[in-house]
Amino acid sequence: AHIGAGAAPGGDIYSVYGTANTSGGGTEGGKMDFIRSLAQFEKITVIGLMTMAPKNADTQTIRKTFSELKQLRDEVQLLGLSYAPCTKLSMGMSQDYPIAIEEGSNFVRIGSAFFKNTTVDED
Repeated sequence: AHIGAGAAPGGDIYSVYGTANTSGGGTEGGKMDFIRSLAQFEKITVIGLMTMAPKNADTQTIRKTFSELKQLRDEVQLLGLSYAPCTKLSMGMSQDYPIAIEEGSNFVRIGSAFFKNTTVDED
């Protein structure tokens, strides 16, 4: 299905998070260009931004990664784009969600913390 081609059932609008690499790579201008380019897709609303901290990063690096996403989200909000209100932040996983919450995350992804003491049989 193509989101921009009107594939949403019943005329629904998809609520999506835009992914931003704030742990290195890319430019602020490039990230903003990407957000602006989404105007062409009438079936999506960018409700927020998401990122992941680098694996095995120290606390300072994790905090910087999340802080930069919050700053980027604030900059997108200042643009006043109707298709990108960007009111939400999705950052933080099992190993770093407390830092993400401190930095403003309102959506965390917890998975491995639920299954630390379980094993999975591989065929």
